[in-house]
Amino acid sequence: MCLQLYLATDVPLGLGTFGNLSLEEVEPARLHELRQVFSKRSIRYVGVDGSCSCAFRHVLADGVFEYFDGMFDQESAEARGRAESLTAQLVGLVQAHLPTGVELYPTWSGEAPCAAKETVTKSAAQLRPDRFFFVEGVLYRLGC
Repeated sequence: MCLQLYLATDVPLGLGTFGNLSLEEVEPARLHELRQVFSKRSIRYVGVDGSCSCAFRHVLADGVFEYFDGMFDQESAEARGRAESLTAQLVGLVQAHLPTGVELYPTWSGEAPCAAKETVTKSAAQLRPDRFFFVEGVLYRLGC
C-alpha cells in the first residue's frame, strides 16, 4: 500500500514539477471523496518523482504525537536525507506560492478518504524537515 498526499488551496495551482515534487490532477471520483476532508476547494495530488508519496516520512497511528529522538533511527543516512529534502521542498512550495496557506492530507492508496482523525495547524516556517512526519488520516493546515 502506498501513501498518497493531497494538497488543497483556495486558488488552483498549476500542474507540474517542483524539484522532486509533482502536482497532479486528482481523478474526479477521488476528488469527490476528498471534498469531505478539505475546506479549501482546489485539490492536487503531490507525488514524488512522478510516483507515490511514500518518500515523505509518515507513520500509522491513532492520532498526532510529537517527534522524539530515535524515532527514525532505522532509516539509512540516504533515506533520512531524502525525506528531509522532500519536506524542505514541500515547505518551500507552500511559502513561495501559497500566501493564504494550504491543507495537506495523507492517506493510503485504495482507501476512501474519511473525516480527518485530527486537524493540526502549523506555520510552514516553523516546520523542521529533520523532525517533521505525517500521520496518515490527519489534516494539516499550514500557513506561511
